[in-house]
Amino acid sequence: QELKSREFHPAKKLCERDNIIIDMLNSASSGGSTTVSFCVTDPSPIDNPVVYVSDGFSKLTGYEFDEVVGRNCRFLQGPETARSDVEKIIHAIKNEKECSVNLLNYKKDGTKFRNEVSSR
Repeated sequence: QELKSREFHPAKKLCERDNIIIDMLNSASSGGSTTVSFCVTDPSPIDNPVVYVSDGFSKLTGYEFDEVVGRNCRFLQGPETARSDVEKIIHAIKNEKECSVNLLNYKKDGTKFRNEVSSR
């Protein structure tokens, strides 16, 4: 299945650092590249929904864009996901702090994978 290229365009005003990160991610994933895997969430609404996933994310996890956008990332968690790591992320988001955790997540087919989760 051929993935179509998408770029993330934030609906909200971002700080310069975040704009630089978005530009780098869009550049790395342009042309339908499936080697760069990332998703973007919006912590403003209740439940911190995903607002964008790269083609690489879809290829890695097996979840299509429309299956992910609007959902909280917790659907990627499974029985061996460390609750303490999840709590670190939740705490960082609530307190608007930076945090990075290497989280054990699960693909659509149930296969485990490591996911670098960052809160900025």
